[in-house]
Amino acid sequence: MSAPPQQPRQPTNPQQPSDKPPSIGGCRCESSDNGAPSPGGKTQAVRNNPAQNQKQVKPQHNQRKHPNPAKQQKPAQSKGGAAASSSSSSPSVGTRPAVSILNHPSFSSLQLCDIGANLLDGMYSGCYHHSNQPKHPADLDAVLRRATQRKVSRIIVTAGSAEESEETMELLQKLSSQQASSSSSASSVPFPSLYTTVGVHPTRTSGLDGTPEHTKSHFDRLVACALRGVGVGADGKYDPSAKRTVVAIGECGMDFDRLHFSSKESQRRHFGIHLDLVKRAEGATGGKVRLPLFLHDRNTSGEFTQVLREARAQFRTGVVHSFTGSMEDLQAALELNLYIGVNGCSLKTAENIEVVRNIPLDRLLLETDAPWCEIRPTHAGYTLIHPDTHPKLLAKRPESWSVECEGVKGRNEPGAMVQVLEVVAGARNMDPVELAEQVWKNTMQVFWPDEVEQDAATKSSDNADAKVQ
Repeated sequence: MSAPPQQPRQPTNPQQPSDKPPSIGGCRCESSDNGAPSPGGKTQAVRNNPAQNQKQVKPQHNQRKHPNPAKQQKPAQSKGGAAASSSSSSPSVGTRPAVSILNHPSFSSLQLCDIGANLLDGMYSGCYHHSNQPKHPADLDAVLRRATQRKVSRIIVTAGSAEESEETMELLQKLSSQQASSSSSASSVPFPSLYTTVGVHPTRTSGLDGTPEHTKSHFDRLVACALRGVGVGADGKYDPSAKRTVVAIGECGMDFDRLHFSSKESQRRHFGIHLDLVKRAEGATGGKVRLPLFLHDRNTSGEFTQVLREARAQFRTGVVHSFTGSMEDLQAALELNLYIGVNGCSLKTAENIEVVRNIPLDRLLLETDAPWCEIRPTHAGYTLIHPDTHPKLLAKRPESWSVECEGVKGRNEPGAMVQVLEVVAGARNMDPVELAEQVWKNTMQVFWPDEVEQDAATKSSDNADAKVQ
Protein backbone atom coordinates (compact mmCIF):
# COMPACT_ATOMS: atom_id res chain seq x y z
CA MET A 1 0.00 0.00 0.00
CA SER A 2 1.31 3.44 -0.83
CA ALA A 3 1.80 6.05 1.83
CA PRO A 4 -1.54 7.13 3.31
CA PRO A 5 -2.84 10.57 2.37
CA GLN A 6 -2.72 13.47 4.74
CA GLN A 7 -5.41 13.09 7.34
CA PRO A 8 -8.52 15.01 6.32
CA ARG A 9 -8.68 16.59 9.75
CA GLN A 10 -6.44 16.99 12.74
CA PRO A 11 -8.09 15.77 15.95
CA THR A 12 -8.62 18.36 18.63
CA ASN A 13 -8.02 17.99 22.33
CA PRO A 14 -11.06 16.17 23.77
CA GLN A 15 -10.67 18.17 26.97
CA GLN A 16 -11.36 21.39 25.08
CA PRO A 17 -15.01 21.55 24.01
CA SER A 18 -15.46 22.85 20.49
CA ASP A 19 -17.97 25.52 19.63
CA LYS A 20 -18.53 23.83 16.27
CA PRO A 21 -21.74 21.89 15.71
CA PRO A 22 -21.28 18.10 15.74
CA SER A 23 -20.96 16.33 12.42
CA ILE A 24 -24.19 14.41 12.29
CA GLY A 25 -26.23 12.94 9.50
CA GLY A 26 -27.51 9.88 7.78
CA CYS A 27 -29.68 7.40 9.61
CA ARG A 28 -29.43 5.65 12.93
CA CYS A 29 -28.39 2.00 12.98
CA GLU A 30 -27.23 0.01 15.97
CA SER A 31 -23.98 0.96 17.65
CA SER A 32 -21.04 -0.29 15.65
CA ASP A 33 -18.89 -3.11 16.91
CA ASN A 34 -15.85 -0.88 17.24
CA GLY A 35 -17.69 1.34 19.68
CA ALA A 36 -18.10 4.25 17.29
CA PRO A 37 -21.29 6.30 17.50
CA SER A 38 -24.33 5.12 15.58
CA PRO A 39 -24.90 6.56 12.10
CA GLY A 40 -27.35 9.05 13.49
CA GLY A 41 -24.42 10.46 15.43
CA LYS A 42 -21.76 11.01 12.84
CA THR A 43 -19.71 12.62 15.56
CA GLN A 44 -16.10 12.47 14.53
CA ALA A 45 -13.04 12.28 16.70
CA VAL A 46 -12.25 15.79 15.61
CA ARG A 47 -15.66 17.25 16.44
CA ASN A 48 -15.96 17.16 20.18
CA ASN A 49 -18.96 18.84 21.73
CA PRO A 50 -20.49 18.70 25.22
CA ALA A 51 -23.81 17.80 23.61
CA GLN A 52 -22.29 14.52 22.48
CA ASN A 53 -22.19 13.30 26.07
CA GLN A 54 -25.84 14.02 26.67
CA LYS A 55 -28.40 11.26 26.51
CA GLN A 56 -29.45 10.85 22.91
CA VAL A 57 -33.06 10.96 21.87
CA LYS A 58 -34.09 7.52 20.67
CA PRO A 59 -35.04 7.92 16.99
CA GLN A 60 -37.77 6.41 14.88
CA HIS A 61 -36.30 4.69 11.83
CA ASN A 62 -39.45 5.18 9.82
CA GLN A 63 -41.30 8.44 9.76
CA ARG A 64 -44.44 6.61 10.86
CA LYS A 65 -44.67 3.83 13.38
CA HIS A 66 -45.00 0.35 11.94
CA PRO A 67 -44.60 -3.17 13.32
CA ASN A 68 -41.16 -4.66 12.78
CA PRO A 69 -41.63 -8.11 11.24
CA ALA A 70 -37.87 -8.60 10.87
CA LYS A 71 -37.34 -8.69 14.63
CA GLN A 72 -38.51 -12.29 14.59
CA GLN A 73 -36.36 -13.09 11.56
CA LYS A 74 -32.80 -12.66 12.80
CA PRO A 75 -30.66 -15.12 10.85
CA ALA A 76 -28.82 -17.82 12.75
CA GLN A 77 -25.06 -17.51 12.67
CA SER A 78 -22.74 -20.16 11.35
CA LYS A 79 -19.23 -20.63 12.75
CA GLY A 80 -17.91 -18.56 9.87
CA GLY A 81 -20.10 -15.63 10.83
CA ALA A 82 -22.41 -15.85 7.81
CA ALA A 83 -26.11 -16.32 8.16
CA ALA A 84 -26.85 -20.01 8.35
CA SER A 85 -29.69 -21.13 6.14
CA SER A 86 -30.92 -24.37 4.66
CA SER A 87 -31.41 -22.60 1.35
CA SER A 88 -29.99 -19.61 -0.47
CA SER A 89 -33.24 -17.71 -0.40
CA SER A 90 -35.60 -16.12 2.06
CA PRO A 91 -39.19 -16.02 0.84
CA SER A 92 -39.92 -13.03 3.07
CA VAL A 93 -37.29 -10.72 1.58
CA GLY A 94 -36.03 -12.12 -1.72
CA THR A 95 -33.52 -14.48 -3.29
CA ARG A 96 -29.81 -14.63 -2.61
CA PRO A 97 -27.73 -14.89 -5.81
CA ALA A 98 -26.24 -18.27 -6.70
CA VAL A 99 -23.02 -16.50 -7.69
CA SER A 100 -21.40 -13.48 -6.05
CA ILE A 101 -21.51 -10.29 -8.06
CA LEU A 102 -17.70 -10.40 -7.83
CA ASN A 103 -17.79 -13.57 -9.94
CA HIS A 104 -20.58 -12.47 -12.30
CA PRO A 105 -19.65 -12.89 -15.99
CA SER A 106 -20.29 -9.18 -16.57
CA PHE A 107 -18.58 -7.90 -13.42
CA SER A 108 -15.77 -6.30 -15.44
CA SER A 109 -18.26 -3.96 -17.14
CA LEU A 110 -20.01 -2.96 -13.92
CA GLN A 111 -20.24 0.77 -13.09
CA LEU A 112 -21.30 1.94 -9.64
CA CYS A 113 -21.58 5.37 -8.05
CA ASP A 114 -21.80 5.76 -4.29
CA ILE A 115 -23.99 8.87 -4.08
CA GLY A 116 -23.30 9.43 -0.38
CA ALA A 117 -20.06 8.75 1.51
CA ASN A 118 -18.69 10.66 4.50
CA LEU A 119 -15.00 10.47 3.68
CA LEU A 120 -14.09 13.27 6.10
CA ASP A 121 -15.06 11.08 9.02
CA GLY A 122 -12.34 10.49 11.61
CA MET A 123 -12.59 6.71 11.25
CA TYR A 124 -10.72 6.92 7.94
CA SER A 125 -7.90 8.56 9.91
CA GLY A 126 -7.95 5.72 12.44
CA CYS A 127 -9.79 7.66 15.17
CA TYR A 128 -12.72 5.96 16.95
CA HIS A 129 -14.77 6.43 20.13
CA HIS A 130 -14.50 10.25 19.87
CA SER A 131 -10.80 9.84 20.57
CA ASN A 132 -8.02 11.97 19.16
CA GLN A 133 -5.61 9.02 19.42
CA PRO A 134 -5.54 7.07 16.15
CA LYS A 135 -5.69 3.29 16.52
CA HIS A 136 -4.15 2.78 13.09
CA PRO A 137 -2.69 4.96 10.30
CA ALA A 138 -4.97 6.92 8.00
CA ASP A 139 -6.03 4.51 5.25
CA LEU A 140 -8.38 6.47 3.03
CA ASP A 141 -6.22 5.76 0.00
CA ALA A 142 -6.62 2.01 0.57
CA VAL A 143 -10.36 2.45 1.10
CA LEU A 144 -10.66 4.24 -2.23
CA ARG A 145 -8.61 1.66 -4.10
CA ARG A 146 -10.77 -1.13 -2.70
CA ALA A 147 -13.79 0.77 -3.99
CA THR A 148 -12.27 0.90 -7.47
CA GLN A 149 -11.57 -2.84 -7.38
CA ARG A 150 -15.26 -3.35 -6.61
CA LYS A 151 -16.28 -1.25 -9.62
CA VAL A 152 -17.17 1.95 -7.76
CA SER A 153 -16.04 4.49 -10.35
CA ARG A 154 -17.59 7.61 -8.79
CA ILE A 155 -18.17 8.73 -5.21
CA ILE A 156 -20.07 11.79 -4.01
CA VAL A 157 -18.64 12.98 -0.68
CA THR A 158 -21.31 14.36 1.63
CA ALA A 159 -20.76 17.76 3.26
CA GLY A 160 -22.87 19.00 6.17
CA SER A 161 -21.64 22.53 6.92
CA ALA A 162 -19.74 25.44 5.40
CA GLU A 163 -16.56 24.16 7.04
CA GLU A 164 -17.05 20.63 5.74
CA SER A 165 -17.81 21.95 2.27
CA GLU A 166 -14.47 23.76 2.28
CA GLU A 167 -12.60 20.79 3.75
CA THR A 168 -14.11 18.40 1.22
CA MET A 169 -13.00 20.62 -1.65
CA GLU A 170 -9.48 20.58 -0.19
CA LEU A 171 -9.60 16.80 0.28
CA LEU A 172 -10.60 16.25 -3.33
CA GLN A 173 -7.75 18.43 -4.51
CA LYS A 174 -5.20 16.61 -2.32
CA LEU A 175 -6.40 13.20 -3.44
CA SER A 176 -6.30 14.31 -7.06
CA SER A 177 -2.68 15.41 -6.62
CA GLN A 178 -1.81 12.16 -4.85
CA GLN A 179 -3.43 10.18 -7.65
CA ALA A 180 -1.49 12.09 -10.29
CA SER A 181 1.81 11.48 -8.51
CA SER A 182 1.19 7.72 -8.29
CA SER A 183 -0.26 7.27 -11.78
CA SER A 184 3.16 6.45 -13.22
CA SER A 185 3.13 3.15 -11.34
CA ALA A 186 1.65 0.42 -13.49
CA SER A 187 0.55 -1.51 -10.39
CA SER A 188 -1.23 1.44 -8.79
CA VAL A 189 -4.99 1.08 -8.58
CA PRO A 190 -6.64 4.44 -9.38
CA PHE A 191 -9.09 6.18 -7.10
CA PRO A 192 -12.72 6.56 -8.15
CA SER A 193 -13.64 10.00 -9.47
CA LEU A 194 -14.60 12.10 -6.46
CA TYR A 195 -17.27 14.78 -6.21
CA THR A 196 -19.01 16.57 -3.38
CA THR A 197 -22.09 18.36 -2.12
CA VAL A 198 -22.37 21.82 -0.56
CA GLY A 199 -24.86 22.50 2.19
CA VAL A 200 -25.83 22.39 5.87
CA HIS A 201 -27.24 19.25 7.45
CA PRO A 202 -30.52 19.91 9.32
CA THR A 203 -28.99 18.89 12.66
CA ARG A 204 -26.32 21.56 12.17
CA THR A 205 -28.38 24.59 11.17
CA SER A 206 -27.91 25.95 14.70
CA GLY A 207 -24.44 26.92 13.48
CA LEU A 208 -26.14 29.45 11.22
CA ASP A 209 -28.18 30.99 14.02
CA GLY A 210 -27.09 34.38 15.30
CA THR A 211 -26.82 37.85 13.87
CA PRO A 212 -27.63 38.53 10.22
CA GLU A 213 -23.93 39.16 9.67
CA HIS A 214 -23.04 35.77 11.11
CA THR A 215 -25.59 33.95 8.97
CA LYS A 216 -24.49 35.84 5.86
CA SER A 217 -20.85 34.95 6.52
CA HIS A 218 -21.67 31.25 6.52
CA PHE A 219 -23.86 31.59 3.46
CA ASP A 220 -21.11 33.42 1.57
CA ARG A 221 -18.72 30.56 2.31
CA LEU A 222 -21.25 28.07 0.95
CA VAL A 223 -21.75 30.19 -2.18
CA ALA A 224 -18.00 30.37 -2.74
CA CYS A 225 -17.69 26.58 -2.54
CA ALA A 226 -20.66 25.98 -4.82
CA LEU A 227 -19.50 28.42 -7.50
CA ARG A 228 -15.92 27.20 -7.42
CA GLY A 229 -17.16 23.62 -7.67
CA VAL A 230 -19.24 24.25 -10.80
CA GLY A 231 -16.46 26.04 -12.66
CA VAL A 232 -16.94 29.70 -11.78
CA GLY A 233 -13.61 31.45 -11.23
CA ALA A 234 -12.66 34.16 -8.76
CA ASP A 235 -13.40 36.67 -11.51
CA GLY A 236 -17.00 35.46 -11.67
CA LYS A 237 -16.59 33.94 -15.13
CA TYR A 238 -17.90 30.47 -15.87
CA ASP A 239 -15.54 27.98 -17.52
CA PRO A 240 -17.63 25.10 -18.94
CA SER A 241 -14.44 23.11 -19.59
CA ALA A 242 -13.44 23.09 -15.91
CA LYS A 243 -14.00 19.84 -14.04
CA ARG A 244 -17.15 20.14 -11.99
CA THR A 245 -16.59 18.82 -8.47
CA VAL A 246 -19.82 20.03 -6.83
CA VAL A 247 -22.75 17.99 -8.13
CA ALA A 248 -25.50 18.65 -5.55
CA ILE A 249 -26.69 21.05 -2.87
CA GLY A 250 -27.05 19.48 0.54
CA GLU A 251 -27.20 17.45 2.65
CA CYS A 252 -30.26 19.48 3.56
CA GLY A 253 -33.77 18.92 4.81
CA MET A 254 -35.36 18.32 8.21
CA ASP A 255 -34.62 16.05 11.15
CA PHE A 256 -37.07 16.14 14.05
CA ASP A 257 -35.46 13.12 15.76
CA ARG A 258 -32.50 15.13 17.08
CA LEU A 259 -33.86 18.51 18.06
CA HIS A 260 -31.27 18.79 20.84
CA PHE A 261 -28.81 19.73 18.07
CA SER A 262 -30.98 22.10 16.01
CA SER A 263 -34.51 23.21 16.77
CA LYS A 264 -37.41 22.93 14.36
CA GLU A 265 -37.42 26.70 14.05
CA SER A 266 -33.73 26.76 13.10
CA GLN A 267 -34.18 24.01 10.52
CA ARG A 268 -37.18 25.74 8.97
CA ARG A 269 -35.44 29.11 8.95
CA HIS A 270 -32.34 27.92 7.12
CA PHE A 271 -33.66 25.35 4.67
CA GLY A 272 -34.26 28.11 2.14
CA ILE A 273 -30.56 28.91 1.82
CA HIS A 274 -30.18 25.73 -0.20
CA LEU A 275 -32.71 26.92 -2.74
CA ASP A 276 -30.73 30.16 -2.90
CA LEU A 277 -27.54 28.16 -3.55
CA VAL A 278 -29.24 26.35 -6.45
CA LYS A 279 -30.30 29.70 -7.86
CA ARG A 280 -26.85 31.28 -7.45
CA ALA A 281 -25.11 28.38 -9.24
CA GLU A 282 -27.63 28.47 -12.05
CA GLY A 283 -27.30 32.23 -12.47
CA ALA A 284 -23.50 32.22 -12.39
CA THR A 285 -23.35 29.57 -15.12
CA GLY A 286 -25.91 31.18 -17.39
CA GLY A 287 -28.39 28.41 -16.67
CA LYS A 288 -25.94 25.68 -17.69
CA VAL A 289 -25.78 24.11 -14.22
CA ARG A 290 -28.94 23.30 -12.26
CA LEU A 291 -27.80 21.39 -9.22
CA PRO A 292 -30.10 18.79 -7.61
CA LEU A 293 -30.86 18.69 -3.89
CA PHE A 294 -29.36 15.99 -1.66
CA LEU A 295 -32.16 15.59 0.89
CA HIS A 296 -32.58 14.33 4.45
CA ASP A 297 -35.93 13.58 6.13
CA ARG A 298 -36.44 12.14 9.60
CA ASN A 299 -39.70 12.00 11.56
CA THR A 300 -41.17 15.24 10.19
CA SER A 301 -44.81 14.09 9.99
CA GLY A 302 -45.21 15.40 6.48
CA GLU A 303 -43.71 18.86 7.04
CA PHE A 304 -40.64 18.04 4.94
CA THR A 305 -42.87 16.99 2.05
CA GLN A 306 -45.00 20.11 2.37
CA VAL A 307 -41.96 22.40 2.31
CA LEU A 308 -40.63 20.69 -0.81
CA ARG A 309 -44.01 20.78 -2.49
CA GLU A 310 -44.20 24.55 -2.03
CA ALA A 311 -40.62 24.98 -3.32
CA ARG A 312 -40.73 22.34 -6.06
CA ALA A 313 -40.53 24.80 -8.96
CA GLN A 314 -37.24 26.17 -7.59
CA PHE A 315 -35.08 23.07 -8.16
CA ARG A 316 -34.66 20.62 -11.04
CA THR A 317 -34.72 17.39 -9.04
CA GLY A 318 -33.41 15.79 -5.87
CA VAL A 319 -32.80 12.55 -4.03
CA VAL A 320 -34.12 11.61 -0.60
CA HIS A 321 -30.96 9.94 0.63
CA SER A 322 -30.74 7.09 3.15
CA PHE A 323 -34.45 6.43 2.76
CA THR A 324 -36.08 4.51 5.62
CA GLY A 325 -39.64 5.72 5.23
CA SER A 326 -42.96 3.96 4.84
CA MET A 327 -44.95 3.27 1.69
CA GLU A 328 -46.79 6.54 2.28
CA ASP A 329 -43.50 8.42 2.56
CA LEU A 330 -42.30 6.79 -0.65
CA GLN A 331 -45.44 7.80 -2.49
CA ALA A 332 -45.12 11.38 -1.26
CA ALA A 333 -41.54 11.60 -2.56
CA LEU A 334 -42.48 10.08 -5.91
CA GLU A 335 -45.33 12.55 -6.33
CA LEU A 336 -42.68 15.28 -6.16
CA ASN A 337 -40.72 13.47 -8.87
CA LEU A 338 -37.80 12.83 -6.52
CA TYR A 339 -35.33 9.97 -6.52
CA ILE A 340 -34.81 7.55 -3.64
CA GLY A 341 -31.37 6.70 -2.18
CA VAL A 342 -31.01 3.23 -0.64
CA ASN A 343 -28.25 1.98 1.69
CA GLY A 344 -27.85 -0.57 4.47
CA CYS A 345 -30.19 1.31 6.81
CA SER A 346 -32.86 1.08 4.11
CA LEU A 347 -32.58 -2.73 4.21
CA LYS A 348 -32.82 -3.54 7.92
CA THR A 349 -36.29 -5.07 8.14
CA ALA A 350 -38.64 -7.05 5.93
CA GLU A 351 -40.86 -3.98 5.94
CA ASN A 352 -37.98 -1.79 4.71
CA ILE A 353 -37.26 -4.24 1.92
CA GLU A 354 -40.89 -4.29 0.86
CA VAL A 355 -40.73 -0.51 0.46
CA VAL A 356 -37.48 -0.78 -1.54
CA ARG A 357 -39.13 -3.41 -3.73
CA ASN A 358 -41.79 -0.84 -4.63
CA ILE A 359 -39.43 1.98 -5.66
CA PRO A 360 -39.86 2.50 -9.42
CA LEU A 361 -36.75 1.27 -11.16
CA ASP A 362 -36.17 4.63 -12.85
CA ARG A 363 -36.23 6.42 -9.47
CA LEU A 364 -33.76 4.21 -7.61
CA LEU A 365 -30.24 5.25 -6.53
CA LEU A 366 -27.74 3.34 -4.38
CA GLU A 367 -25.30 4.50 -1.69
CA THR A 368 -23.39 3.35 1.39
CA ASP A 369 -23.50 6.42 3.70
CA ALA A 370 -20.07 5.14 4.79
CA PRO A 371 -18.65 4.81 7.37
CA TRP A 372 -22.19 4.23 8.63
CA CYS A 373 -25.16 2.12 7.54
CA GLU A 374 -23.39 -1.14 6.83
CA ILE A 375 -25.54 -4.22 6.26
CA ARG A 376 -25.25 -6.29 9.43
CA PRO A 377 -26.01 -9.94 10.20
CA THR A 378 -29.06 -8.85 12.21
CA HIS A 379 -30.56 -7.10 9.18
CA ALA A 380 -33.16 -8.80 7.02
CA GLY A 381 -31.22 -7.85 3.90
CA TYR A 382 -28.07 -9.63 5.08
CA THR A 383 -29.45 -13.00 3.95
CA LEU A 384 -29.40 -11.76 0.35
CA ILE A 385 -25.63 -11.18 0.24
CA HIS A 386 -23.59 -13.99 -1.26
CA PRO A 387 -20.84 -15.13 1.19
CA ASP A 388 -18.14 -14.47 -1.41
CA THR A 389 -19.15 -10.80 -1.58
CA HIS A 390 -17.94 -10.23 1.98
CA PRO A 391 -14.33 -9.14 2.54
CA LYS A 392 -12.12 -12.08 3.47
CA LEU A 393 -9.50 -10.22 5.50
CA LEU A 394 -11.65 -7.94 7.60
CA ALA A 395 -9.98 -6.54 10.74
CA LYS A 396 -12.23 -7.42 13.67
CA ARG A 397 -11.17 -4.34 15.62
CA PRO A 398 -9.40 -1.10 14.73
CA GLU A 399 -6.49 -2.33 16.87
CA SER A 400 -6.18 -5.36 14.56
CA TRP A 401 -5.79 -3.20 11.44
CA SER A 402 -2.92 -4.01 9.11
CA VAL A 403 -1.97 -3.05 5.57
CA GLU A 404 -3.21 -6.46 4.39
CA CYS A 405 -6.72 -6.21 5.84
CA GLU A 406 -9.69 -5.34 3.64
CA GLY A 407 -11.42 -3.05 6.09
CA VAL A 408 -12.41 -2.65 9.73
CA LYS A 409 -15.38 -4.38 11.30
CA GLY A 410 -18.11 -1.83 12.02
CA ARG A 411 -16.69 0.76 9.60
CA ASN A 412 -18.53 0.85 6.29
CA GLU A 413 -16.77 1.66 3.00
CA PRO A 414 -17.81 2.71 -0.51
CA GLY A 415 -16.64 -0.71 -1.71
CA ALA A 416 -19.67 -2.18 0.07
CA MET A 417 -21.79 -0.85 -2.79
CA VAL A 418 -21.63 -4.38 -4.21
CA GLN A 419 -23.43 -5.65 -1.11
CA VAL A 420 -26.15 -3.02 -1.38
CA LEU A 421 -26.53 -3.93 -5.04
CA GLU A 422 -26.88 -7.65 -4.28
CA VAL A 423 -29.50 -7.09 -1.60
CA VAL A 424 -31.63 -4.77 -3.72
CA ALA A 425 -31.30 -7.07 -6.75
CA GLY A 426 -32.27 -10.08 -4.63
CA ALA A 427 -35.24 -8.26 -3.15
CA ARG A 428 -36.45 -7.36 -6.65
CA ASN A 429 -35.52 -10.72 -8.21
CA MET A 430 -33.29 -9.00 -10.75
CA ASP A 431 -29.91 -9.73 -12.22
CA PRO A 432 -27.56 -7.40 -10.28
CA VAL A 433 -25.72 -6.21 -13.39
CA GLU A 434 -28.99 -5.29 -15.12
CA LEU A 435 -30.06 -3.43 -11.97
CA ALA A 436 -26.71 -1.63 -11.81
CA GLU A 437 -27.05 -0.49 -15.43
CA GLN A 438 -30.40 1.16 -14.73
CA VAL A 439 -29.22 2.71 -11.46
CA TRP A 440 -26.18 4.14 -13.28
CA LYS A 441 -28.48 5.76 -15.83
CA ASN A 442 -30.58 7.24 -13.04
CA THR A 443 -27.49 8.52 -11.23
CA MET A 444 -26.14 10.19 -14.36
CA GLN A 445 -29.50 11.81 -15.02
CA VAL A 446 -29.59 13.32 -11.53
CA PHE A 447 -26.00 14.45 -11.03
CA TRP A 448 -24.44 14.62 -14.50
CA PRO A 449 -27.25 15.47 -16.96
CA ASP A 450 -24.78 17.39 -19.13
CA GLU A 451 -22.85 14.17 -19.77
CA VAL A 452 -26.08 12.40 -20.65
CA GLU A 453 -26.90 15.12 -23.18
CA GLN A 454 -23.39 15.02 -24.64
CA ASP A 455 -23.52 11.24 -25.02
CA ALA A 456 -26.92 11.46 -26.69
CA ALA A 457 -25.65 14.13 -29.09
CA THR A 458 -22.58 12.04 -29.95
CA LYS A 459 -24.68 8.96 -30.64
CA SER A 460 -27.05 11.00 -32.80
CA SER A 461 -24.15 12.38 -34.79
CA ASP A 462 -22.63 8.93 -35.23
CA ASN A 463 -25.94 7.54 -36.44
CA ALA A 464 -26.28 10.39 -38.93
CA ASP A 465 -22.77 9.76 -40.26
CA ALA A 466 -23.52 6.04 -40.58
CA LYS A 467 -26.62 6.77 -42.67
CA VAL A 468 -24.67 9.04 -45.00
CA GLN A 469 -22.06 6.36 -45.54
